[in-house]
Parts: sequence; C-alpha cells; structure tokens
Amino acid sequence: MIFADKCYTYNLTERKQARIRKRIRRHKPVRNLYVIVLPLLQDGLLEIYPYNQLLQKPYRKLDSRIRVVGFARGKEVAEQLVLQIIQDMYDETGEEWKVEDFFLSLIHISEPTRPLYI
Repeated sequence: MIFADKCYTYNLTERKQARIRKRIRRHKPVRNLYVIVLPLLQDGLLEIYPYNQLLQKPYRKLDSRIRVVGFARGKEVAEQLVLQIIQDMYDETGEEWKVEDFFLSLIHISEPTRPLYI
C-alpha cells in the first residue's frame, strides 16, 4: 500500500499513527481500523474499507495499487473523514471530483510496503 504524505486521521496521536502504519506495512491485522483509499477501479471518489478486509488474497494482489489517503478507528469516523477530504478538495481546487489530482502531490511512492529480503 502507498500512503499519501498527508494522511487524514482523526484523534490519533503521532505515535498511534506510526504504530498503525507499521502494522499496515507489515500486513498485520488491526482491529476496528477503516482505511480510506483512492478508487481501485477508477470509479468513484473515495472508498472506505475495513483494513482487515484488505489482508485477504484478492486485495493482496492489488497491494501496489492501493493508495491510502486516510484511516480511522471506526466506520463513522472514516465517513466523517471522507466528508472532510471532499471539503478540503473543494476549498483548494474548486472542484471536488478531481481526487487523483488533489492527492497526486501527496503520494509518497518510495515508502516500502513489504519488507525486502535478499
């Protein structure tokens, strides 16, 4: 998974955010975590998934295509973050439909998603 440099979260300390990112990079389960991602099939604005669902085989194959733009503890909080992201996009660009353009500069591609073994 690729994280946006400015990953939206709600009420999580930097330490908790770092722990969650570490668990996600290592593909470890996290209870009650929802991730907000750019659309996997280019259809829609944003998608919310229970993180543990993304650990299943069909999603693991898409791992390099999953771009995380936010995460939250609880679905309701994730829904509120989606509203905040859309409002921020509209405030910055004047158009809420250009999600990829809004996050293009915020995606940090060099962040490894799996440990590399040589």
